[in-house]
Amino acid sequence: MAFFQVPGGRVFNDPASGLQDWPKSPEGYRLFVTGSGGDERIGIHIGQQIELQLTGGKDCRIETRETKSARRTGSRTADVSSPVRVSVPVAVSDTQKFSLTADRPGVTALYATDAANNEKAQLQVAVGNFKEQPDMLVDLISQICRGSDSLKIHALQRMLNNQYLGKDAANKDKYSNPDNIFEQNSQSNFHATYRNLTCGLVAKWRGTQIFDQIAEVGDDWYKRALHESLSRKIRKRSDLKYKSERIRTLEMQIFEALRNRQRKRRRPRSASGINHENKTRYGYISQKIHWDHPDHRV
Repeated sequence: MAFFQVPGGRVFNDPASGLQDWPKSPEGYRLFVTGSGGDERIGIHIGQQIELQLTGGKDCRIETRETKSARRTGSRTADVSSPVRVSVPVAVSDTQKFSLTADRPGVTALYATDAANNEKAQLQVAVGNFKEQPDMLVDLISQICRGSDSLKIHALQRMLNNQYLGKDAANKDKYSNPDNIFEQNSQSNFHATYRNLTCGLVAKWRGTQIFDQIAEVGDDWYKRALHESLSRKIRKRSDLKYKSERIRTLEMQIFEALRNRQRKRRRPRSASGINHENKTRYGYISQKIHWDHPDHRV
């Protein structure tokens, strides 16, 4: 069986975290949109070049929808305009790495085709402009998706396409992409001593591995929450009221640290917390991204 994937042999981890490797298994390098089957897709920023791999497709052509159509009709493939260019036209091994260059906006498909013109693998490819979220001071997701690191792009795509599916028979939460790198209950985020860590610790360790530019805050997120004094037991999220002026102070400190591209611990002048209103989670990530193509919006 042939398929496209991000190149294998590389993982995200830090021994100090005690977490497991991500991806956890060889299947984790495949570019499924949701789950472990169905459509496989990757988005590339226009003008960017990324590296991919064709696995199990030795001697197959690697071609786009446009070049494949031109070849089968006898046209010159060199004259065909496709959103992407492939660096290796024919795979010479079963682990063939190649680069994919995004030349113009558009949606296409990448095929692995054997000598008898049978399609052995397919990958959907979308080329466009990853815009920064307008209400974010710094959009770290956009920065990665505008880059060339296909494994980081894949990690964020799995996170962004993760959907809550309700409860299973054991009354546990179910998700479409339970392996995504920021899911605290995934196998990759299992700690041998402490089992599954809290969401804040997972975000801290995985954030340093995914994002080139982060702001770590040297404070205890749990003991020094930025909320009003509690007068009764909290029963729902809306019962907890945050102090907007203190949150704004912390937000600006995170922004300055990110803007200055400093990887150093910063202790805020006020207590730490989560800015839900402005979508800043632990100073690391925005949960939204604009995909500037009429057929694709993530």
